[in-house]
Amino acid sequence: MTSHDAVNPPKWFRYLLHLALAGRVTRDCFVGDLIEERNEIARRGDELGNKGIWYAGQLFAVISHRRLTIALTMVVCTTILLSNGLLPVLGISIPEFPGTNVIFFGGIALAWSYAGFIAYRRTGNVADGSLAGATSALFTMTAAMLTFALLEWDHEHLAAFELLPLFVLVGVVFGSLGSLLGRFMAPVNPSPR
Repeated sequence: MTSHDAVNPPKWFRYLLHLALAGRVTRDCFVGDLIEERNEIARRGDELGNKGIWYAGQLFAVISHRRLTIALTMVVCTTILLSNGLLPVLGISIPEFPGTNVIFFGGIALAWSYAGFIAYRRTGNVADGSLAGATSALFTMTAAMLTFALLEWDHEHLAAFELLPLFVLVGVVFGSLGSLLGRFMAPVNPSPR
């Protein structure tokens, strides 16, 4: 293997990066920075390690917040579909208790905080945590509201979309809290790019 092969990213990395990052310039800059970093490691004489694992780690650092958002959105939608769609059709009723909303929204708020924590740990920028929380809130609550609207298409369920800006603002707050928590828990070691 030549030194050129040791620093250039594998084809699968470029394909997955295309899915993870929008904008060709952004992707090309990111890949260029990673190649430069691998070249610097080789120039210092340090062990390069497994190229595939190293690039997989770099890719994970880019898409970890997005994965959390997608996974959370899918869990929320599946829960809504099961509890408000499938289970009532099967004649199974889930008893509501006073803490139901606290558990549901508390879990979501915790996930928005974690998105902020991940974003801060990746970049070292508190504002990135706020953006991560807002993005998670936007996607999660939009998907939840769409799921409710599809189960029962009426004015009441469609009116809930008016609350979306409020949920995004709450996502900013929890993302910022997660980011601040990340800042005070341990020093950040953002990947040099």
